Amino acid sequence: MAWPRTLGGHRLLQPEQQGEFAKASEEVMKKRRIVRPKRGGGSLAGSTPAAAAPASANPFAGVSLTSAAANPFGGVNLTAAPQPNPFAQVTLQKPVSL
Repeated sequence: MAWPRTLGGHRLLQPEQQGEFAKASEEVMKKRRIVRPKRGGGSLAGSTPAAAAPASANPFAGVSLTSAAANPFGGVNLTAAPQPNPFAQVTLQKPVSL
């Protein structure tokens, strides 16, 4: 079957070709530079040293999962007295035939 194929009105992409990547020439490889990321508490430009947190600081120090305010059902009372039936005084009558 020829490409492009469709499925449910959506156009499918052509499958990727198998094989190896083209290798860069020696000239291109010489121009490239390997850069490795640095770890640690290096400060950003424009920030003050007091604003930079130490690398060992706990990012979850201000999180509290045991708060009563976090309970979405805190205000629900399932033992409350039932409400009176608004239809208690209604009496049903047999329909009249014509």
